[in-house]
Amino acid sequence: MILEEMLSEAKEILGFSSAEDYIATLEDYLPSFLEKRLKKRIPIRSILRESPKAKGRKELGQEQLRKVRLISPSYEYHSLTAIWGNKFAMFSFKDEMMALVVESKELAQSQKVMFNLIWDSLENK
Repeated sequence: MILEEMLSEAKEILGFSSAEDYIATLEDYLPSFLEKRLKKRIPIRSILRESPKAKGRKELGQEQLRKVRLISPSYEYHSLTAIWGNKFAMFSFKDEMMALVVESKELAQSQKVMFNLIWDSLENK
């Protein structure tokens, strides 16, 4: 499973997603993922589309080694992009349930730059 791969390799995870979608899709697995991530002390920075579940993730941030910044709900998307090490994964949660993992130092670095550009442009409210 891709999430287990992430846990075995990551020093930090960068995520760009819709909390409503990934929580609904991965609901049964998330408690286990969180427990393992916290045990390994892997921090996560997430950019989430503003929603009640995204705000809940933000409120629990510090105790769950998570920093969250929110984007307007007008940016509608139903996916998750996770970036770690020399890899990134893209998950689709709506019409076509699928996932893709790319291992490439150069492409992962491009994804990190795009993530950080967006992260730095958002207010930390």
